[in-house]
Amino acid sequence: MKQKRLRWLSERKLEAEEEVGRQSERVQYLQALYIQQENIIGGREGPRSTVERDMERLRSYKATLYSALLAWAESSRLVSAAAQLAAKGATLWESLSSPTDRAEDLERCFSVATGTRDSIHEAALCIGRAQAALPAVQFAYCTAREITAVNQILEYLYTDLQIADRYHYGVKLYTSFQKRAKALHRWIKKVNKNK
Repeated sequence: MKQKRLRWLSERKLEAEEEVGRQSERVQYLQALYIQQENIIGGREGPRSTVERDMERLRSYKATLYSALLAWAESSRLVSAAAQLAAKGATLWESLSSPTDRAEDLERCFSVATGTRDSIHEAALCIGRAQAALPAVQFAYCTAREITAVNQILEYLYTDLQIADRYHYGVKLYTSFQKRAKALHRWIKKVNKNK
């Protein structure tokens, strides 16, 4: 599980580095505009200190906006990955539908259950990381408390696999989590579109 998390974190790091590369071009363009503006302002008459303060304020504002843009983009990618992983986990869990099939092929069942656990756990990690990237934003559909509950239920996944009632409860839970992750993904896309 730690290796998967490390691999997942490495993938997120590479995605972030690619995004920084893409956004760097935009920053360079803005920097060129600021230099051009500096040259124009330099020819103006008036108190230079006021102009310098205004420029510094504008640079600070630009840096804040750029930081927020990166945070929203990262959160959007993480939530998208979470929706896909949650769907995969729910589908895997539902594929274990017949208790008689489970008794005949325990190794396959435990392998599928492990895949379910890994997918749902990674989805929960993605949502938690997306929320951490935007601490001042309250996510719709997936709260920190709900993510904690999903992680706690994952601890009993192998027990749930062996008891029919608990298995069916797991189907409901993982399907609900998948729907919430999908709704969160739609919500964050809508918010990004309106920005």
